[in-house]
Amino acid sequence: MYNLLLISHGNLAQEFLNTLEMIMGPQDNILPLGLQPEEGKEDFEKRISNACEKMYMSNGVLILADLYGGTPCNSAVLKLISKYDKIQILTGLNLPMLIQSIIYRDENLETAVLKLKQDTNDAICILNKNSFKSHED
Repeated sequence: MYNLLLISHGNLAQEFLNTLEMIMGPQDNILPLGLQPEEGKEDFEKRISNACEKMYMSNGVLILADLYGGTPCNSAVLKLISKYDKIQILTGLNLPMLIQSIIYRDENLETAVLKLKQDTNDAICILNKNSFKSHED
């Protein structure tokens, strides 16, 4: 079972965890980290390094980041990718991705990430008035 690190701007990571636990109950080995407005990049990089040091296990750590190219994601890439063998970062954090990451926790980390990417794409739907037209014409 891999551990999860949720990283975001502001309090988004914490709120994702709160919402996840509202739906699926209390969860273990998930840590939310948010870059705060008053926090510098270097301070956040220290926090993310310390968090990963505590969470890293033989099954690895899945990092779900809110935004590709944002400071939280870039900090994870710069500080963690070269240091740990079993780190996977998936960007575009959303609720379906987070829920599925819990469902796949018993799977191999690399396999889980590929499934999560596909599942997340499949969870995006376009809804409009034509989506609900009756077929009774």
